[in-house]
Amino acid sequence: MEITEERDYDPETDYTDTYYTYIPKIEYSYTVNGVNYSGDKISFEIVSTTDYEWAQNKVDLYYKGKNVTVYYNPENPSESVLEKGFPGYPLFPTALCIIFIIIGLGFITYVIISIRKEKSPEKIEIKIKKTSYKPGEVIEGNVFLSFKKQIHGKSLKVSFNGEKIVGQSSRNGYQEVNFTFCKDEVVLDVEKDYFNESYPFRLKIPEDALQKAKDFDWREYGFVLNKQVKPSDRLSSLSKKASKILEYSQSPGFIHFNEYNQWYIEVVLETPKRFDIKSRKNINIHE
Repeated sequence: MEITEERDYDPETDYTDTYYTYIPKIEYSYTVNGVNYSGDKISFEIVSTTDYEWAQNKVDLYYKGKNVTVYYNPENPSESVLEKGFPGYPLFPTALCIIFIIIGLGFITYVIISIRKEKSPEKIEIKIKKTSYKPGEVIEGNVFLSFKKQIHGKSLKVSFNGEKIVGQSSRNGYQEVNFTFCKDEVVLDVEKDYFNESYPFRLKIPEDALQKAKDFDWREYGFVLNKQVKPSDRLSSLSKKASKILEYSQSPGFIHFNEYNQWYIEVVLETPKRFDIKSRKNINIHE
């Protein structure tokens, strides 16, 4: 075993700290295609430690006369090691560092969440009698506003929405794009200062909601854009999404599309000088 002595000297205190580094030394021989080679590397990394016991155990593991497996470079057989990957260092210091990192990340996450709660005290809650409906039924519910201070809003609206979600699978992962094909909106209140209030609402689900979902083909919007037709603003937004998906489907890594419908109720408090405050509740629509 190779032992290296190192010293740290502090001129201000005239104190010298001495410590030792231990490097296990192993020599072995092997034959490749009738040619004899020798090596002394345990792994591709330099195996050194300040833990004498660990270093001695490594030496004892490869005692003299033991038959061992040697891993060598096929293109250059003189390059060899006894252990692939990284050497097995003592785990306690590493585990201790990981524990401290996890604790630190947990504390940072807690602080961030607390700050966000302080900065975003606004809350809109949607309560409905049930979550499963048929076309033509009326959704009855209440919207509850819970604010720490008054917020000036341009309007408060509740809407019934239907979306087509298109999932794209590829070798690089999975992502989704949403297309709104159905939206019925009701204004609950007008411009004013909003505070802690509640609003009852009624939304009728269109009789043809499921038929709209069945007939909606997002691919058509992509073709509209490709033909350079000037659609409405909403259509233009859908066209860009659809064209992006269609373009993506031509890439070598593309696998397949996955489509499904999503129905939900959304409440939006439109504000003039800040982000709108929104809340959503998913529902089911069936025959």
